[in-house]
Amino acid sequence: ITEEGDYIVEVKDEKGNTTTVTITAYEIRYNANVASYEGETVYQIKIKDVDIRLRENGFTRTGYKFTSWNTKEDSTGIVYNANDLYKGNESIELYATWNVKEYVVRFYNDNGINGEQLVSEATYAYGATITVPDEQYKTATEINGESYRIFYHNNNWLGVKTDATSKDQVVNITTSNKENITMIDSNVNYYATYTYTDFDTTNSTLKVDGHANITGNAIGIQ
Repeated sequence: ITEEGDYIVEVKDEKGNTTTVTITAYEIRYNANVASYEGETVYQIKIKDVDIRLRENGFTRTGYKFTSWNTKEDSTGIVYNANDLYKGNESIELYATWNVKEYVVRFYNDNGINGEQLVSEATYAYGATITVPDEQYKTATEINGESYRIFYHNNNWLGVKTDATSKDQVVNITTSNKENITMIDSNVNYYATYTYTDFDTTNSTLKVDGHANITGNAIGIQ
């Protein structure tokens, strides 16, 4: 039996007597309940008055975790878990229910004194906008016998996924896209990348990539 309906079956008893019985079959169909997904959950045939165990979920959805089956698309119906017994004598369609996953984002810098340091750490739901830390600075080597707090600055962050099974591509952060970085399906570590900054010893000003000069005293001499 491969589809719902009534089937007339001929049955013989031990003495060879023949009789006919009607077997009613119902379909249990599984719906991913989203437009974008992978995999499948194969439908089942249930015979009237014969209980059947529901299937495990076979769908996958990037950034989301399957939680249960539901008889309604909006999850307000009857909840079924995988391997629950279905006893109903009717065909049904079961809809997948999903919970968004959360991931951790860490930002690291290298300030030139203590090596790699954690700047910030936060948890984000998949697809949420990530808050990028303020620009980081790296300590200078000595200039005219004094060490200046800023000698390199970062305007980019190099992203590294920590989950090898992630399907999304990590996007490196630049000054042009820093307001639009969203959470992918992996924990991510971002590392500050630095740009060399010229120091003008004549008038003690710091030139930051062509931006307006900033006085050394305003930045702070160590």
